[in-house]
Amino acid sequence: MKLIAIIKSKLGYKLIALLLAVTTYLYVQGEIGIKGIGLGERELLKDVVSKVVPVKISIKGEPPEGYEILKSNISLIPERVIVMGKKDDIANISEVSTQEIDVRKFTHTQTLSVPLLALENAIIVSSKTVTIEIPIMSLH
Repeated sequence: MKLIAIIKSKLGYKLIALLLAVTTYLYVQGEIGIKGIGLGERELLKDVVSKVVPVKISIKGEPPEGYEILKSNISLIPERVIVMGKKDDIANISEVSTQEIDVRKFTHTQTLSVPLLALENAIIVSSKTVTIEIPIMSLH
């Protein structure tokens, strides 16, 4: 009878909750390997490095006659991105290009969100798109 009284008390509920929490922790630890990164993952990540590279804007064409791009005033956010991959693969990456922007119909300043081109054997981890403002000036 005292055992039932203890179990029904607040202390009893706390002890049962603690026992269940410890049991759950031990179960989850075994299921997902909380003890640490396994040997296979360590080997995979051994040669992975990152570096910061500039973004190169890729522009196609020229604005219509009577308009021009003020190239020195083009703004880009972000100007640099972080790339990650195996050391040998990213050693040759010096920049990341945007998708081509066709400016042949631009007659006024444009602000665009432009995707970056995918890299071979590396990933861009900081931003997949950039915001570009292309100022267009009328020559009239």
